[in-house]
Amino acid sequence: NKDIEALQEQTNYHEALIANILNALENGKYEFSDFMYNKFESVIIPMNQNVKRIKDIMMENGAIGALMSGSGPSVFGIFLDESSQKKAQIALENCSINVFLCKTV
Repeated sequence: NKDIEALQEQTNYHEALIANILNALENGKYEFSDFMYNKFESVIIPMNQNVKRIKDIMMENGAIGALMSGSGPSVFGIFLDESSQKKAQIALENCSINVFLCKTV
């Protein structure tokens, strides 16, 4: 059955992805951008370069990953510490970009 095969491929992909993330964490490599993907970015970024600009600013200022949320227009970054988060916040605000700081629960 094609549906079962597709589900198995997706499951294998996600298991491999989780294994790669855990391996990176165990080895002290915290850059998550290789593991973060949003299919809509390939459509949105050519039309709205601000998404790429915001992601780049976050990564240049300490984010371990940055991604457009859903179909946009928001972009989020993942930071290991408040000092990196603050550095990115200042850089984004200096470009007149609205910033909303959040913490995981």
